[in-house]
Amino acid sequence: MANRDWAPFEAALPGVAADIRAGNAAKGFGALPNLPDLYDTNASNGMIQDIKAARTWCEDRLDAAAIALIHGEESEMLEARRRPNWKTDPSEHVPEFTGLVEEGADVIIRVLDLFARLGLATQLAQCIPAKVAYNATRPFKHGRTF
Repeated sequence: MANRDWAPFEAALPGVAADIRAGNAAKGFGALPNLPDLYDTNASNGMIQDIKAARTWCEDRLDAAAIALIHGEESEMLEARRRPNWKTDPSEHVPEFTGLVEEGADVIIRVLDLFARLGLATQLAQCIPAKVAYNATRPFKHGRTF
């Protein structure tokens, strides 16, 4: 594997993820419902605990939905690849690219949106080169037959 300088990638990815998150949030995607302020001085402690639990419940479901949508985009990418003319058939939405390329972009966009919302885009950017380096040490097909 070629020795690569990952610094530009690591520097750029969090900003790209933040831009994607801002655009998606502006369109209403990945937003939590409005819940009362946790520091409402008029709320009893029990109410504050209920609000915290509700926020956690909402965040958990929002994360699960985001991961399911990533999987959905991966399935659409598979379907695009299964088409007989997958190398040349234009995308329905961005016809200067193929459907496969468009769906690949959707997968990456959804992943970056999730990691930006979770505040983990910088860690993701740093993990990718580390994972690529680790994978380079693994055996052929990771020791499997296929």
